[in-house]
Amino acid sequence: MLLTFFGVFGLLFERLMPWLGIFTLIPATLISMAISNVFKYAVRWLIVHGNVSTEAKVEDTIGQVGEIITPINSGRAGEVTYVIGSKRYHSAAKPSKEGIEFKRGSKVLITEIKDHVVYVDEYNLLEFH
Repeated sequence: MLLTFFGVFGLLFERLMPWLGIFTLIPATLISMAISNVFKYAVRWLIVHGNVSTEAKVEDTIGQVGEIITPINSGRAGEVTYVIGSKRYHSAAKPSKEGIEFKRGSKVLITEIKDHVVYVDEYNLLEFH
């Protein structure tokens, strides 16, 4: 990035201020360093402040409504996504009762967490109103 801006501003100063001659290197270098640092700090800020947590408190998770994104069938674990606050979480999921299967897109209720696996049950909107 530094070299790109150095080249662009070097050409710009050479065309706009030909009387500077070889000294066009000075403003081209300073401006390219400044712009590169701005981009570097912007990326650093995004990395520090834009991170997503993959952990939520158990007491906050139980009772949340989630959506199945990987089907749960024939005893195999699937995957559920759910939102707590403003963060979206993904977890491995198993049915809380044997023999229940969930298709992709099904709404489920998180009832329990064991060994980093959430256990889900059918979510019936009418039961909760």
